[in-house]
Amino acid sequence: MRGAAQAPSGAGTIRAVFPSLDGSPAAPAWRQAGAALLAGIEDSLFALKTVASAILAFWIALRIGLDRPYWAVTTCLIVAQPLAGAVLSKALFRLIGTVAGAAAAIVLVPLLVNTPELLTLALALWLGLCTYVSMLDRSPRAYLFLLAGYTAAIIGFPAVSRPDAIFDIASIRAQEIGIGILCSAFVHGLAFPRSVTSRLRSRATAMILDARRLSSRLLDPESREIDHHLHTRLVRDIGELDLLLTHLPFDMSRRPVRADALRALQHQLMHVLALSGAVGDRLMRIGPHLSAATAARIEMVRSWLDNDGPHDDMPRAIRSLEPDPAEVRQLDEAMQLSLLDRLADLVAAHDHCRQLGEMLERGSAPPRNPAILAVAHKPHRHLDHHAAMRGAAATILTVAGCSLLWIASAWPDGAGAVVLGSILCALFANLEDPMPSGRGAVAGVLLGSAIALVYDFAILPRITDFPVLAAALSPALILVAFTLTLPGGSPVAIGMILVVPGLLMLGRSYDGDFSAFANSSVAQLAGAVIAMIALRLVRGIGSETRIRQLASAGRTALDRHFRQRTGARKAALAARMLDRVGLISAMPSADEDERTAAIVTMLKRVRMGMSIDQLRAIQMRTSGRDAALIDLLLRRTRLAIRQGSRQPDRVRLSATTSLALRRLCRSAPPADRRTAIIATVGLWCNA
Repeated sequence: MRGAAQAPSGAGTIRAVFPSLDGSPAAPAWRQAGAALLAGIEDSLFALKTVASAILAFWIALRIGLDRPYWAVTTCLIVAQPLAGAVLSKALFRLIGTVAGAAAAIVLVPLLVNTPELLTLALALWLGLCTYVSMLDRSPRAYLFLLAGYTAAIIGFPAVSRPDAIFDIASIRAQEIGIGILCSAFVHGLAFPRSVTSRLRSRATAMILDARRLSSRLLDPESREIDHHLHTRLVRDIGELDLLLTHLPFDMSRRPVRADALRALQHQLMHVLALSGAVGDRLMRIGPHLSAATAARIEMVRSWLDNDGPHDDMPRAIRSLEPDPAEVRQLDEAMQLSLLDRLADLVAAHDHCRQLGEMLERGSAPPRNPAILAVAHKPHRHLDHHAAMRGAAATILTVAGCSLLWIASAWPDGAGAVVLGSILCALFANLEDPMPSGRGAVAGVLLGSAIALVYDFAILPRITDFPVLAAALSPALILVAFTLTLPGGSPVAIGMILVVPGLLMLGRSYDGDFSAFANSSVAQLAGAVIAMIALRLVRGIGSETRIRQLASAGRTALDRHFRQRTGARKAALAARMLDRVGLISAMPSADEDERTAAIVTMLKRVRMGMSIDQLRAIQMRTSGRDAALIDLLLRRTRLAIRQGSRQPDRVRLSATTSLALRRLCRSAPPADRRTAIIATVGLWCNA
């Protein structure tokens, strides 16, 4: 329900998060058929459990006499998750957000009810603030802030005519939502629970294998190119691992996995992506001048990656071919040294991934090299305050537009337009191109209204007891739940979830009022359309524009890194660059060539950041002309990047690079000569 920032909202989206379930294009037909059958069974179980939890919540809400028990049904459909731990975490986030939103409504409505304009503005600003914070969070926890925002609208706007009863309305609404949360958590956690831990283990194994295949293809002399499909999938999977890690504390597996091991695996896989690109770049530059001994080492590494054999201290064997740093004078010699160094680091990174994979499979046993866990850290995410402000502006505009329609027309059901519009706008505000999802949601509202029309005036009048009612409702609820499992079906399902339970008039008694039904249906459709118009006007900038914005943010971050005199923020720079890579790889409807070029450029910046940090560290240990030369090299590299392909800047950079290689090989401290050469070549290759 939250796009890239939110955990999947249905079982069908498992295939988006775990592409291996569908089988790769090269997988055998029997494996693809088996994966499709498994996915179908999982989708069916998910839909049945979702319907069972909704019926149970509806029954409990009726038994205790709540006035709008359909909110319990809606809650069960919204919080439904394919993994048991994800249900519990999302349920907790929803409960906290509901309480916060109810509290905001209790404060604002009595205070401003006599000035409807100020009340509308206050609720709109509250919703905008919550949307802004949720878009900056970019994790499943963002759902908490969303709920705090639109729960205030759900409770506040319908209570305008009854401000004295605001506390009772908020309390009852919180009870109805709480019942739905508890029922959903109970059913999904008890009936055939699917563990977050098992998914994390299978996903980690798949990512390690994908990384090995990616590097092997790059080292293959017949291809020497990146498999962009595999590369994009691996980048996306590394980023989406954060979503599952958020749910891990709520998982009840008997063999839990360590979060620090998964964080360390993320770090190593990102390191593999950067190093594989560096190795491929140097191989392309060296071309036919590659020595036979180096080619033999590369073939040895490729065989190791393909066959998953023993490590056998391969990095040391690779580095034994490195030329003496003191004798390096030419760029091609420095390139050879840089290639061997990056190749050895690539082997070490793959071996670290293998150790971490074995650790995750065994449980809590530490890896053979415990030091690799020291790099585990929480992710540094790209924060786009401009996009968050646009999302907040879209929600504020939606509330204002729906409220204007409500007040100007004196429409008794106008509050329904405000409520549904604010919910849809908050849910879709994080999308780069909200229009496809918006059209899906509008279609879901129309389909849900048609389903409710048939039920309200053809089926429900003939039902006399709850068992028959439950059996009659099941087909509609199953349709909604199965729509969640379809690829791209979530927006349509969201539209149906938000209108079907309410329009079915699932109250304590049947009320077949066609006028009320028609008014409510039209109001909710109007709210959905206004929300989509607001999102299109304020938020819809398109995938290509968004890619260019992320690329610009990457350039700005690298430019700032050039000017820093310390490498203290190295990890943050690399993590944010790779987070931007994940955002670009998940961009819908983007031109594939533009997407690939942006990803390649961003990975070059990650490698350049490593070279900058190495040179800055050497600069701090030297003085005089060598320190000044390093500073000149960094300044000219920065200028060449900012100016693009201008020939004079490139010529000056080439001359400075050659001078730096000659000088640093002779005058840098012996312990720093090798690093200086590698870092200088890294700057040159990635500039």
